[in-house]
Amino acid sequence: MKKKFSAILTVLLITMLAASTVYAGGVRITASTELKSLFAKITATGLGSTNYVFDLDASGIASVVCTNYGGNQAPGQNYPHVDGKDSKDLPSSKISKNGKAIFDMHAVPLEETPGYVLPWDVGGCPNSNWSAKVDFVYWQSMTITAYIDLGGGVRGAKVAENKYQCVTTRTGPRGDPASTFDDGTVSCTQIN
Repeated sequence: MKKKFSAILTVLLITMLAASTVYAGGVRITASTELKSLFAKITATGLGSTNYVFDLDASGIASVVCTNYGGNQAPGQNYPHVDGKDSKDLPSSKISKNGKAIFDMHAVPLEETPGYVLPWDVGGCPNSNWSAKVDFVYWQSMTITAYIDLGGGVRGAKVAENKYQCVTTRTGPRGDPASTFDDGTVSCTQIN
């Protein structure tokens, strides 16, 4: 009886270790970034013939422009924290036979939505006669996480997670009406 139980336990342990190895060590993510809010080109390798969900979470500090009722502009004195997110379903039909997929993700902060206005005090404007608008984001970090897709928006086992530290440089004019979120560069380096 002990030998039979021991044999069953051994088979179960080997099966569990083999299954966890497939998910823990198999999927690799690499990302290249450019501004356009925070745009990432993802290359995922080691994928199996299943459906996946990828999440991109990014954080940064915003540059703010204050505008009064007369249309005069001044730099905001606060630099609020902003987050950008994206999620991408990757069905098995989009994965190549060698387990590779290349796709884009785009972390857009709510503050970049056209017409979105921050409260005047959050942006560091002089008083409530001013409105505050984010005109640039200095991205500081990004995380890309891959999960098994169980369907219906349910994420299963996490199969990969990469964390990045980002450095953003602004090249465009601050507060210029022609200025966009793309007036700069961002470079993200994997830290795990």
